[in-house]
Amino acid sequence: MVSALKAGASCVEKKQQMAKVCTKCLIPKESSEFSSGRYWCKDCFREYADKWNEANPGKSRKMIKDWEDKNKAQVRTYRSNWNKLNPDKRLEIYLRSKYGISLIFYNDMLTSQNGCCAICEKPQSDLKRRLCVDHDHACCSGEKSCGKCVRGLLCTTCNRILGIFEDDKKVLLNAIKYLSPNK
Repeated sequence: MVSALKAGASCVEKKQQMAKVCTKCLIPKESSEFSSGRYWCKDCFREYADKWNEANPGKSRKMIKDWEDKNKAQVRTYRSNWNKLNPDKRLEIYLRSKYGISLIFYNDMLTSQNGCCAICEKPQSDLKRRLCVDHDHACCSGEKSCGKCVRGLLCTTCNRILGIFEDDKKVLLNAIKYLSPNK
């Protein structure tokens, strides 16, 4: 609903508070209910866009892809700026897409490991990079994980060691024997 104009507000503030009427639903709404330069309110536009996307499957994505291909520098700048302004959202997207876990789950694992690598116990604060999510490659081979086979958080060095030894316990035990003074 449209709020009453504040007493003593400047002309600019009064203009911003004034109602605007959506040309589709004809309902007066606050200016904030409209995207810049639009005559339809956000609700009406979203409804229209959803119907159009449903009637034209894949066309919307293709139009976006075509525009992005023509405007690569602008897209790169936008994404770079967005990533800098939204590091937690970016990490959430990365963790969900690659490991099937949430940022909350990651932070809970970090807390349960006392903020340290699960193998060498180096604290996150002493490392240049964030702790890596380790998952069982026998369950999910390749780069992505289902989320059910996540084992813990490792520093980059320990994560690489497991990868080089291909999670083979026998090879790791042989490495321990080799490093032992009494072979």
